[in-house]
Amino acid sequence: MPRPGTRIAEQLLKEIAQQHEVKPEMVKGKSRKKKIVSARREFCCRAKSELKLGVFFLAHFLDMHDTSILYHYNAEFRERKNARRLRRTQ
Repeated sequence: MPRPGTRIAEQLLKEIAQQHEVKPEMVKGKSRKKKIVSARREFCCRAKSELKLGVFFLAHFLDMHDTSILYHYNAEFRERKNARRLRRTQ
């Protein structure tokens, strides 16, 4: 039996994949291509804000680590991570 929220998450994933002209499986995959990452980021943001799906549900749904979901959802988290990366290269 699927987890609650799976069906509605699948519908949202299909909608976003269609908008970005990629396959839903690609969004759930591990690709780091810009087009796919932007679709994945939009999915995480919309699923969390519109559908009120939790970080751990999304991590399980996309087969990702929960901190990766936070990275896509939270711009501040992303900025801090990028700032640390820049400090290491200087």
